[in-house]
Amino acid sequence: MIVGLLGGILITSTRIQGQQNSSIDVTKELNFLMSTIKRHVHSALEYTATQNQIPLAGGSGQQKIITYDPALKLVRLSEINPPAGPVNSQLSSTRIVIDNLIFTDLRQGSSTAVQIMITASASTANSSGLEPASRP
Repeated sequence: MIVGLLGGILITSTRIQGQQNSSIDVTKELNFLMSTIKRHVHSALEYTATQNQIPLAGGSGQQKIITYDPALKLVRLSEINPPAGPVNSQLSSTRIVIDNLIFTDLRQGSSTAVQIMITASASTANSSGLEPASRP
């Protein structure tokens, strides 16, 4: 009976540890994602936010587009540099699922701002302690 009781305690504590790790993963990933988006928006000379993307114009004809793909639940950055050609990067990883990302352009007079609303959850494969499957 004691072995069964200790086994139950071990299983419960392992499950709680996995949930805490998933919560930490989501928080870290969201902090990285938000800081990356903010850095690109702050460095842009001009931007226009639409619901699922925000095109950014920089100096020397450089253009970037941050896009949320609701079908794949991923956030991507496309950099369009005239001499080098386009470069596409995935900003979100498969460790978490981006459930929703909405950009709202807030302009009043000469002031501009972007409201970013994001919802994410832990990947089910990651929360069980397994390596998540890669996404295309």
